[in-house]
Amino acid sequence: MTEPAPEMKLGTILIVTAAKTEKRIPLLLCSPSGYGKTTLADSAPRKKLWLRFDTEGSNAIASGKDVLIADFTRSPAEIVEKFKNENPFNISKILADNPDIKTVVFDSVRAFGDLALRDGVVRAARNLAISDS
Repeated sequence: MTEPAPEMKLGTILIVTAAKTEKRIPLLLCSPSGYGKTTLADSAPRKKLWLRFDTEGSNAIASGKDVLIADFTRSPAEIVEKFKNENPFNISKILADNPDIKTVVFDSVRAFGDLALRDGVVRAARNLAISDS
C-alpha cells in the first residue's frame, strides 16, 4: 500500500497535482464562415450551454442531449444592453446550479457585433432626434 504524498505548500498556497486543478480554457475562435468553429466548440466534452446569436451556427451542432441552447437569434438589438452587466441573465447562478455544464459557447461574436451595431445606430438616431427637437 502506497502512502499519500505529504502536503506541500509555497507559503500559504497548497501545491497539488494537475489532476486536482480545475480545467478552464477561455478561447476565442475567429475565421470565416464554414471553417468548423461551431463544430469544434460542439466537440467540447460534457454538457454545454450555448448562447446562440448566429442563425446559421446551430446547423453544425450535434443533436445530443449535452447541448442546452439559449436562443437569442430573434432578440431585439437592445438585448446587447443586458450583456453589459457583469452577470447577464444571472448566468453565474445557472452555472452554479448546474455543475454538469462545463462549457459555455457564445456563438457568435460576429452576430452579436451586428446586433450591437444595430442597437448603436438606433440609439444614435434617437439621440439625434432628441437634440434636433
